Amino acid sequence: MRVRWVSLLTAGLIFLFVPLDTHAESSPIRLPLRKRGKTIDHTQKLSRRQNHIALTSQLYNDRGSEYLVTVGIGTPPQNFTVALDTGSADLWVPSAACPTDECPFARFEPNQSSTYQSTNRPFDIAYGTGSANGTYVLDVVQVGDVRVAEQQFGLVSTTENIILRNGKDTAANGILGIGYPELTSTTSIYDPFVFNMAKQGLIPEAIFSIHMGSLYDSGWSGEIMFGGINKDRLKGHVKYAPVARLDIQDKVTYAYWMLYGSGIRVVKDNGGIVSSNDFEQDGTVSDPSELLHVPFPEARGVIIDTGTTLTYMESTLAEQILLSVAGPSHALFDAVSGTFVVDCALAHKHPPRPSSFLELSFARNTSNASVLQLRLPIRDLIIPLDTDNLETASLCMFGIAPWKGEGAMALSNAGMILIGDTILRSTYLVFDMAKNRIGFAPAINSSASVTGIIGYDDSRPSQKNDGEQETSQHTRTTASMSSAASNRHQGGLCFVMLVSILYSLRPLKGL
Repeated sequence: MRVRWVSLLTAGLIFLFVPLDTHAESSPIRLPLRKRGKTIDHTQKLSRRQNHIALTSQLYNDRGSEYLVTVGIGTPPQNFTVALDTGSADLWVPSAACPTDECPFARFEPNQSSTYQSTNRPFDIAYGTGSANGTYVLDVVQVGDVRVAEQQFGLVSTTENIILRNGKDTAANGILGIGYPELTSTTSIYDPFVFNMAKQGLIPEAIFSIHMGSLYDSGWSGEIMFGGINKDRLKGHVKYAPVARLDIQDKVTYAYWMLYGSGIRVVKDNGGIVSSNDFEQDGTVSDPSELLHVPFPEARGVIIDTGTTLTYMESTLAEQILLSVAGPSHALFDAVSGTFVVDCALAHKHPPRPSSFLELSFARNTSNASVLQLRLPIRDLIIPLDTDNLETASLCMFGIAPWKGEGAMALSNAGMILIGDTILRSTYLVFDMAKNRIGFAPAINSSASVTGIIGYDDSRPSQKNDGEQETSQHTRTTASMSSAASNRHQGGLCFVMLVSILYSLRPLKGL
């Protein structure tokens, strides 16, 4: 797949951070998600749990490069496998009018649907690596047994570098955007799919939660639940952080699933043993577990995007993180793909080298007081390139990369961070559209951990904490993001990496 920065980022934007009061309920409809892999199971399950319908529609995992879900469109339904994307809001699929060389898979036939309604509104969306164009239409959209009537979506008649043949039996044939209405690619904002589900009373609240599964899972290994949380897929309690609002042309609104980032650390697990390297010159003991600590003087915008494979940030910060765990002799930069090539041995704990962890902190507002910390092993960020198994791989890629593309400088200058699947798959994610917050918990199959303050988890009714106050002072960060783009991890990335390594690698400078 590919990263797209739609109209909000092409015109330049101002971030206006606003703290929110949030609350969650639990009476959900469950829809499992699908992860692309070698084994494909097209079955869908409908079951009943705890007096509510739990509808499962698996997420297809392509070894962590993208996550797909099957949707049915029209009456009777015509099925499409589309990429799940929290970083956009439009659903779109190919039209029968799209040439087969641009749309090589299933194409929607309007005359075969009794509920199809045309409009005269154009649909145009640009991505970092291509584009899709057509018109907006209305029809029934179905996931599992849940049918959303009169859902607006894009019916695409032309594409460029979007729908690609990859030699696999399952490929993305469109995108299901599940972001805020402000992200839709039209001047007349409408309710995207998940908002429409809530509006039509199909789910109790505008909440959806995602479990991606491991990088090494394949087939239908993940799950999406609309309307609640599947606690069988997580460990502990969900901890929440509020979504940051944007000031877009003097309109304060929610657009991206974006948090207030307050800092990044890299820590090591050395069992509490203090070594000679942990002593300062004055004889005092420094934090023996800390390899890197980068607090943000002002809260940064951190976008949570399931539609992006890698995690992106400014090059200086990305290199700091990598060098803190790898050192300059174990990492190289590939100028062609814009990613770091690393020693696969970094994923293994070989004494006396301790295992290390990346820690991300999020705040409730621009005051930068952290309410949530997400920690995951650095091992989870090491991706094998030349084999399917980290234990046998000799060439690996680091899951954090510097911004690239036309808008890289603007994104870096704005301090923007985009967290993609390399980090998100270690967690269970809860997107609460009713209360405008994002929840994290360790995924059942991961070694991640999540800590948060009281009142920001799901273990008790949500209420304003004692002493918690709304802030009337808003901080604005301006960024000009003309055609800002970063490339999503496509199936061909590994090939590009292997070829380019012969001539494009350069050593990293020491800290």
